[in-house]
Parts: sequence; C-alpha cells; structure tokens
Amino acid sequence: MRMGVVRRVGARVARLRLRQCTPEQKRSLVRLRHQGSSNWNLANGLTVTRLGLAPVVAAFTVVGSNDAAVVGLAVAALSDTLDGIIARRWSQTTVLGSYLDPLADKALVNMSLGALAWRQVLPVELVCLVAGRDLLLVSGAFVVRYRQLSGNNTLDRFFRITEEKPLSVHPSSLGKLATILQLSLALAGVLDGAEYFHLEVPEPWWTVLVGSTGACTVLSGCHYLYLNIWNASRIYR
Repeated sequence: MRMGVVRRVGARVARLRLRQCTPEQKRSLVRLRHQGSSNWNLANGLTVTRLGLAPVVAAFTVVGSNDAAVVGLAVAALSDTLDGIIARRWSQTTVLGSYLDPLADKALVNMSLGALAWRQVLPVELVCLVAGRDLLLVSGAFVVRYRQLSGNNTLDRFFRITEEKPLSVHPSSLGKLATILQLSLALAGVLDGAEYFHLEVPEPWWTVLVGSTGACTVLSGCHYLYLNIWNASRIYR
C-alpha cells in the first residue's frame, strides 16, 4: 500500500516538473526517451514474424495449399493482436514499430491478394487498386518527411528514428477498416478453396465484400491525402 502511494506521488511530482520545463528541455527528454528505448523487443519481434509470413502465405496460395495458407493467415492475425497488446502493456511502443506494423500488414495484404489474383479468384483491377493506394501512402510519407526536415536533408537524418522529432506512423479509422476488409477478403478467398477448413462464401456476399473492399480502399486513400495536407508531423495509414 505504502509503495503504491509513493509511486503515485512520485508520478505527480514528475508531471509537475515536466510542466515547468522549457520547450527545449521537453524536446531533449523526448529525444532521450526514443534513444533509450530498445527497438528490438518482443512486440517488434512478433511484427517481424508477421512480415516474414507474408511471402509464405502467398506461396501456399499460389501452389494451391489453401489449408496451410489459412493457418498462416491465422498465425499472422494472432501476432498482430499480440504485438499491439504487448507494446501497450509493457511500454514497448517504438517509432520503428510504427513503421514495421503497417509494413507487415501491407506486405501480407498485397502478397495474399496478389496470389489470389494469380489463381484468378480475385480481379486483377482490385489488387492493383490496393497496391496503388499503398504506393501512394509510401510516396506521401517520403514527401511529408522531406517537408518536416525543412531543407536540412541528409540520407542519415531522413531515415533516423531516434531524433527529437521522429516521424511516426498512426493508423486512421478508415485505414484500419480498409486493412480489416482486405484481410477478410484474403481469408475468404483461401477458405473457399481449402479442403479441411473449407468455407464456401455465397456469391452475393462475395460481391459485397469485393465491392466494399474496393470502395473503402479508395476512400481511405483520399482520407490519407486530406489528413497529411494539414498535418506534417505524423503519417496516417
């Protein structure tokens, strides 16, 4: 009980001292926090695992091993849930993790949907739309980063994630919804051709899923452009 009271009082004192700091002192504290945190932690390790699963799931889909692809997608989804919980619960949130997490999601989505298009399960136009939207996000991130550095651009500083103003990536609501729909479409596609995990998706539901995925992909891309015109300190995905 006494230790809990001491910790709460200490936290309040720390917040009061932080409020009294000058802007320069606050920036220095932020820089030290990013430099002191380990980028290679359990949360980021799970994200890297999900990134490595992307080509494996795609390969299984291309060769027709849909049951294995279903297992791969399930493991990837579990790692996506766990890395977020671990990062928040044990303070393992890092700027590097904010880059790796969307990279792993986009690799998994694009490779899985691309494999399904190769098998003629999905229209190629939809896959190109998803890939084009992600290319737009990556290109926009480079533009925003360039603007943020205010002309002091070097290759080392451009990609540095431990400076006082690192560029972090934050998901928007539409971006989250688009990713959920895209992964749902990939899962539905491999389930439909599986043997052990077979689940046939009715044609009307399949049409609705494909259409809503395409529409949300376009809307999230437009939303991303709108947000990042006004806010150059973070990237929304």
